Amino acid sequence: YPVYIFLAKLVHRAFASHAAGLAFLSACFGAISLVPLYFLIRLLLIAEPTPGRGAALVCLLILFNPIVWFNGVRPMSDLTGFFFVTTTQCLLLTSLLDGERSWPRRRVLWLLGAGLAGISIGVRLQAIWLVGPLLLSGMWRLRPLRLATALCFTGAVSLWLVPLVSLSGGPTRFVRSFSLLISTALPAEPLLSRFTLQRAAFGAVDTLVSSWQQVTFGGAILLLAGIGGIILARDNRRLLAVVSLLFVPYAVYHYLLQNTDTLRYTIPVTPLVALLAAVPVLRCARRIPFLIPLAAVGVVAAATVITLPALAAYH
Repeated sequence: YPVYIFLAKLVHRAFASHAAGLAFLSACFGAISLVPLYFLIRLLLIAEPTPGRGAALVCLLILFNPIVWFNGVRPMSDLTGFFFVTTTQCLLLTSLLDGERSWPRRRVLWLLGAGLAGISIGVRLQAIWLVGPLLLSGMWRLRPLRLATALCFTGAVSLWLVPLVSLSGGPTRFVRSFSLLISTALPAEPLLSRFTLQRAAFGAVDTLVSSWQQVTFGGAILLLAGIGGIILARDNRRLLAVVSLLFVPYAVYHYLLQNTDTLRYTIPVTPLVALLAAVPVLRCARRIPFLIPLAAVGVVAAATVITLPALAAYH
């Protein structure tokens, strides 16, 4: 996580411990991720009723998810990576979908997103599954920008990869160290390495439900998400396709190739579940006044009861 560690070194002198400096990044980037997250979700929901209120509800579902909330104070790279990925997705998708903007402005947004995609992978390598598919899709559609996109992306990657390889003792030692990491993880972590139906079932529950930390809470969210998926498949397949492009590749990668017991790895899957879960609420809110505020209060209350004791114990 070279970019994450570099950022930590910048703020480290202000803190008495390594853990506090690293956790400060999680707190800051977890908090400000609300901004790109809101604009990303509002852009996705632009064809749905009240996209602004819908985006607010989805953001609340994501940021009050117990695992997201809890990791906002942990000295880990997940929330910092979440901010960089969300900002990248917001820039790239705004350029692709907002046809009302002038071409020069869309080009600037796209190339900024391409550069930030390269930085995001330096924060967390797994980010490639969250920004890569969108980047490739855009390169296929924006043919005049293919070369510039490739240059921005590779240039940004080189900013952290070259120092990383150098500090690792050269390409040979870096490849040897990285290969050791992969060879250690592959026999143990992925579902594909030791596939059983029981592991597959538990992995699905870990990926989609366990991050909500309480079976009733998680089950209700997942039920709403299933209904939302059916609604979009019937009424708004374009939105379903875009959401799938953004989040499903990582969800599949996580389910098959990562240790699903490590629940913080599900943080990038949370927007997918939260957005789908919000769809039926938004549709029903046409007829039922105050449904969105009531849903928001319910989510915050449930998440608070679950998360605050855990935060106190962790402190």
